[in-house]
Amino acid sequence: MTGLGELLRNARKAKGYSLDDLQEKTKIQKRYLAGIEEEDFSNMPGAFYIRAFIKQYAEAVGVDPDEALTLYKEASHDEKTTEQEQQAPAQMQSSTSNFEMSSDMKAMMPKFAFAAIFLIILGVIWFVYSRSTAPADEVAKTDDPVTTVVDETEIAEGDDIVVEERPAEEGQVVDDQAKKAEAEKEKQEAAKKAEAEKEKQEAAKKAEAEKEKQEATKKAEAEKEKQEATKKAEAEKKKQEDAKKAEAEKKKEEAKKEPKGEPLKHVAVTGETTTYRMTAPDQFIVTIETSEDSWIGVTDENYSEIRPGGAAVMTPGESVEIDASNKSLVRIRVGNIPGTKITVNGQPVEYANDRITQNILIEREK
Repeated sequence: MTGLGELLRNARKAKGYSLDDLQEKTKIQKRYLAGIEEEDFSNMPGAFYIRAFIKQYAEAVGVDPDEALTLYKEASHDEKTTEQEQQAPAQMQSSTSNFEMSSDMKAMMPKFAFAAIFLIILGVIWFVYSRSTAPADEVAKTDDPVTTVVDETEIAEGDDIVVEERPAEEGQVVDDQAKKAEAEKEKQEAAKKAEAEKEKQEAAKKAEAEKEKQEATKKAEAEKEKQEATKKAEAEKKKQEDAKKAEAEKKKEEAKKEPKGEPLKHVAVTGETTTYRMTAPDQFIVTIETSEDSWIGVTDENYSEIRPGGAAVMTPGESVEIDASNKSLVRIRVGNIPGTKITVNGQPVEYANDRITQNILIEREK
């Protein structure tokens, strides 16, 4: 043992590599790497490849390749010397025993011994040469997809060894290309699928936006219809209120024209004063219309003037209405009876005498 195996093994472990890692890195079969560490080169294809493997191993783990190859040379030299020492005595002993039969042969023994040794040396040289020049096809096939191939040009010891990595088989290249094409196809399909999903999501968003727009439009239309309905309802309500108001006004006007309560009763005539009496629990409306100029004055039971504008001459076509519902007595001073018409709650007052100037006194019983 020269320490080559231990040197490389320690360097490998320092790098944190397993034999599997180193096999992947160098493309050298694991069993050859283990053989180098054990310094057992018996299963390797030849000295040329052994040197190439050692150099590549050393470079992979950061060991000086020249130092590693020097240790290998020492190991191979020791093996050759030991082998020669083991083979030479045996051959010499066999040759000597064969020539002990006669004295002539004993005399020839030194020559035969020299010839035997020469032949042994030639045999060893031939053996070493044949091992070092073994064809490349003796290298065992590896299970890895890539095999280390060394340039077969004869290289002297100490020269740089160039190691070239090539695909182990053409089929492997085709398979890698097929896998690459399949991966590219899957990548394109995934991209198409992602694009389709994106378009689907955008379409969904667009549909949702359109739906929201339509709903907003419907809501606006509904609000508009509601406002129009409200306006229409308000207009209808106002129309009904106006109709009710007009109806009430009409009824009020008709109520004025129609006699209310009991008819006026003529009570007495005293000079210019004619007294009437009536029962009117609800209202006491006095209307005065003139067809000629006539002095008109209207007072209540307290002699207070209750005609709007006070006592005055009313001209032809003029009319005045006095609400005396809260009065118990109304006194009307008329300056021209023929040109004056008086109604109480729509009932005309029939004059009891023909005097031009009269006082019309109307008493109300509640």
